[in-house]
Amino acid sequence: MKEKTGKKTMEHIIMLGSIISELDNLRRGLYVSPKKIDNKVNRLPFPRVKSVWKKGRKEILGLEVEISREKRFRDYIKWSVFLRNLSIISISFVGFSFALFYTNSSQFGFLIDFVTKPLVALILIVIIPNAYFVMDYMARNYIKDHFARIKVEERKRLKTVINELLDILVSQIRKNDIDGKKIKLKMFYTDYNNIKIVKKPNIFRKYHIVVPSV
Repeated sequence: MKEKTGKKTMEHIIMLGSIISELDNLRRGLYVSPKKIDNKVNRLPFPRVKSVWKKGRKEILGLEVEISREKRFRDYIKWSVFLRNLSIISISFVGFSFALFYTNSSQFGFLIDFVTKPLVALILIVIIPNAYFVMDYMARNYIKDHFARIKVEERKRLKTVINELLDILVSQIRKNDIDGKKIKLKMFYTDYNNIKIVKKPNIFRKYHIVVPSV
């Protein structure tokens, strides 16, 4: 029974670390879904986490409302959703055609003749899916640029929230006598309390790997 409890506590501590990393992503300019963090926070038994997260959630919702009012952003999302659905349909159509062909080659051979035509294959397999990836990339970059324009005061508030969660994380690590080196966090910023850098960014990784300073 004790071993199970220890394992569950470790899972909760790792989950708290992932929340901290996600909020750092937001501070960096990467969108983070508040619902995703809500689900994690509601599963944590640690005191103060919910009250601290409320402040961070308020910041995210404020940014969401602000960017959702911009027509350019709404156009990006509209076309991104449309192209994503079109990509699913086009790839599914190709796969379904091959499946039918192998079921009955004489009856559905015309489908293979159609989807293997160079121009049709190019449109269904290359152009449509890549158009979605390009539009999705543009939408994400727009969000990143928007979040990068966050006011200094808002960035400070996010930093405060992250620092408070780091305090809770360190407290739980000490309380449960856990090796802090086992809790590795991906962080773009390193101007927080209670962290030690173990790996710096390189050409393949833009973020730092840090551990709680216990």
